[in-house]
Amino acid sequence: MASVADKIAAANALRLAGNELFQQNDLHRAARKYHEAILTVKGLDAKGGFASLLGVPGVPALSADYTSAINEMLINCYSNLTVCASKSMRWEKCIQYCDKIIALDKSHTKAHFRRGQAHLRLGFLDRAERDLKVAAANEPNDSAIQRELQLLHERQKEADREQKAFYSDMFQRMKLSNDSQQQPMQTDNSESQ
Repeated sequence: MASVADKIAAANALRLAGNELFQQNDLHRAARKYHEAILTVKGLDAKGGFASLLGVPGVPALSADYTSAINEMLINCYSNLTVCASKSMRWEKCIQYCDKIIALDKSHTKAHFRRGQAHLRLGFLDRAERDLKVAAANEPNDSAIQRELQLLHERQKEADREQKAFYSDMFQRMKLSNDSQQQPMQTDNSESQ
C-alpha cells in the first residue's frame, strides 16, 4: 500500500500533467487529470487515511503537515477545474467546484470570484452579488473583481428596467380591461325608428 506521501506526490504529478494539457488548451483532458489527482488524495485526510476506512485498528491520525498538503492539493485541483469549467462555459460545474473549495477555505477569494462570475452568467444576480462582495472585501484593488461588480450593477439596472416595464405594461392592460368593462353598452338607435 502506498504511503500518504507517495499518494500526495502522485496527485501532484497528475496535477502538473493537467497543467501541461491546460497550457495546450486541451481542457477536457486537463480536467480529467485534475479529477484523477483529486481521487488520489480524496479520503486521505480522514482520521488515519484509508487504513481507518478499512477498519485497521491503532492507525494514528495524519499529521497537520499531511492534512495541510492534502487540502492544498484539493484546493489547487478544484481551482484549476473552475478555470476549465469557466472557459467551457459550464457555469453549473464551476459553481460546484467553487463550493468544494469554499468548504475547505471559506475565505478563498478566487473561488468566491469565480462562483460570483458563474452566478452572474446564469442570471442569479443576488447570489453573484454576495460572492463578488466577499471577493472584493478580500481583494479590494483587484481589477477583475471590480469589472465583474460593474457588470453586475449594469445587469441589476437592466433587470430593474425590465421589471418596471413589465409591471407598467401589466397595469396598463388591467386599466384598459377595467375601463372597457365599465363603459355602458351603446345601442344603435338608427334602426329602431
